[in-house]
Amino acid sequence: MDNLMQIKAELTELGFCLVDKETMVGKVPKNGDLNGFFIEVEIILTDFPYNSPNIFLKAINNEYNLYEIIPDKWKHLDELVYSEDIENTLFSICCLHNWKASDEHNGVFIYGRILDWLRSNCEDKWEEGSEVQGWRMMPHFSTSKIYLGYDVIKEVKAKAIGTIKVKQSMYILKSGKKVSGKKEGTAYSIEEVDFSQSYSFYPNHGFAKKLSMIRQEECIDTEFIVLRLPQNYKFTTFYQLLMKVRNNFNLKIFGSQKKSFPFIVLYKGFLGKLEAVSFIANQKFIEGKEKFIVKPLKVESIPNRPLSIDLKIGLYGVGSLGSQVASLLNDKQTKEIILHDNQIFSSDNLGHHELTGNFLGVNKAIALQNKLIFSSIDTKISTVASSDKLIEESDLLVVTVGSSQEYDRIAFNELINYNKPIIWAWTSPYNVLQEIVITTPKTGCLNCYYQLSKENDRLIQFNEFKDIELSGLSSYNYDFCGEPHTESQWEKNVFLATQIVSVINYFNRKKEFNFNYFVFAWGFNDIIATPTMGNIPKHNLCNCIRGNYE
Repeated sequence: MDNLMQIKAELTELGFCLVDKETMVGKVPKNGDLNGFFIEVEIILTDFPYNSPNIFLKAINNEYNLYEIIPDKWKHLDELVYSEDIENTLFSICCLHNWKASDEHNGVFIYGRILDWLRSNCEDKWEEGSEVQGWRMMPHFSTSKIYLGYDVIKEVKAKAIGTIKVKQSMYILKSGKKVSGKKEGTAYSIEEVDFSQSYSFYPNHGFAKKLSMIRQEECIDTEFIVLRLPQNYKFTTFYQLLMKVRNNFNLKIFGSQKKSFPFIVLYKGFLGKLEAVSFIANQKFIEGKEKFIVKPLKVESIPNRPLSIDLKIGLYGVGSLGSQVASLLNDKQTKEIILHDNQIFSSDNLGHHELTGNFLGVNKAIALQNKLIFSSIDTKISTVASSDKLIEESDLLVVTVGSSQEYDRIAFNELINYNKPIIWAWTSPYNVLQEIVITTPKTGCLNCYYQLSKENDRLIQFNEFKDIELSGLSSYNYDFCGEPHTESQWEKNVFLATQIVSVINYFNRKKEFNFNYFVFAWGFNDIIATPTMGNIPKHNLCNCIRGNYE
């Protein structure tokens, strides 16, 4: 007997009936009730046993209007809203966590898990570890969505009721006509809008406001009603939430001139966590009529991550390496990134830079700001035209300017009296040798490192390795403009950028550096770099005025 036939036989013994070849319906418990409750469930065995069965709640005590009667304390149900008719809502029972194909996971096991689920809900007692985060008892299958950030929640934190301005996609009417940009979205009724189309809604706050510009979508204005439900409001289903909203708030104050009413409702949900649901209601909902229409919107939350690096990081040079560092700092949620580079992004940079071809001919710093700002949630990204301004505003500098002459000019001219940490980073051809040097008022200067690299046995060894490795590699290829090129070692360049950001992150947490230089040696075919590291004391041949390293 195969698995499917066996489970059907076992469920039949437990009182279930076969509806079709993969669906069975039955009562739980088989006989009697639990604390006055018995349920009817539907078990769908598609792709059993490799996929867990889908289990749907069909009735409670022979009542089928589940959207109204499910007890407000019941948990581990997924509510699936497929249409504007709430009576068509499906409720999926979540009781088969961590499913895997096994002889033990048979019909008796499935029935037992459903019975345990019902018992736990009836007694409001759950086994330790069973309170896992699942789908909320809210709609999920909507073609339209709202992008909701924590900044919207903060705005209504102190208010039970209010409104916010929102940009939204242009509606398409059922007649096929696109709406005019002269009217707001609330000027159109649910009944006349074609909601088989997908629409997006962007609150005029934070990153959500940027999204409408990023996507370059033609938008109109609209206004959402925002409600914060008291903690003592209990509900389980979407319909029950709607009744709490309609019966406890004076919604008529929002005017009879509108034809539709978009909502954001905030409430304490699973395990006391703040959650949100959004929908658009028609006039009948506002008027308290028994029959009404609502269109659920899928809520996509914009992350509210804490800052990882609470510093203003100045980047002096945003070429191939500097642009990688900037991108990583942006992804890492840095307080502020300040960009400075006087060079123009040219075709020679393509493929070795965070920027793409549409930025050709634009200043690198300005172009990189324009690119990163649209993926930045909380990080402030700015540019400065002068190095003086960069020096003034930064907590820490990262210098990646590309040529040794430029490093020397910056180190021994512009930054000679700079009293904050500086991270210098460069790489040899083919990324055979990568160097990160950190100077502070307590360490030697860049020249002290140069002198150290001629005397430290390990650094001498690394430089000799570089010369030997490069001697076996092909020389530069020159294009018809005379520009030199070598075979790309981009993955090693990215590695160096990650190490720079790791050093910054360490300083952000510890307020000090554990070493003052990190050097990485790569054989051409190496997968992992060989590192060396150490500190930089003031060199006795250098005339810099520094404190001794402690």
